[in-house]
Formats: sequence, structure tokens, C-alpha cells
Amino acid sequence: MEEQGLKLEELYQLMEEVDSLQSPGRKEVEEINYRLRKFLESLLIASNYDYELLDLYYRVGENYEEIRGNPKRGIERIRELLIAVAAKLERG
Repeated sequence: MEEQGLKLEELYQLMEEVDSLQSPGRKEVEEINYRLRKFLESLLIASNYDYELLDLYYRVGENYEEIRGNPKRGIERIRELLIAVAAKLERG
């Protein structure tokens, strides 16, 4: 239970970082996307590859293409994915 609290705290910190970006460049957005992907990797391992988390993991991977074309849209997708991950963690 304590580990889940730490994961949520880490996730909320990432959300705050995303919300603080004013006009993010491609590299910044790619870095955040990478960190979200690594975060999801650790959750997947801990959850024994939960299908919902696996779907979110793949969606984060697909977001790299969006980021290259439109970083602003990429950061919006990251926000959506962060909210989905937080909801999943809060449900347990």
C-alpha cells in the first residue's frame, strides 16, 4: 500500500511538471513522454502485466509520433494518459 502511495506521488509530480510547461519544445515533451513510459514499465512489472496498464503503455509509445509532428498535441495526450494512469492507480 505504501508503494502505491509513492507511485501516486511520483505520478502527481509528473502531472505538475506537465501543467507548468508554457510552450514546450519537442525535446521537453519527448523527455516527459519517456519518463511516463518508464514509470508505466515499473507499474507493469509490479502488476504482473495488467492489461489496462499495458494498453496505456502502448499509447505512450504511440505518442512519440504525435510529438514529432505536433509537440503541443503530444503534451495534451500525455496529460490525458497521466489522468488515466492516476485513475487506474486510485482504483487499485
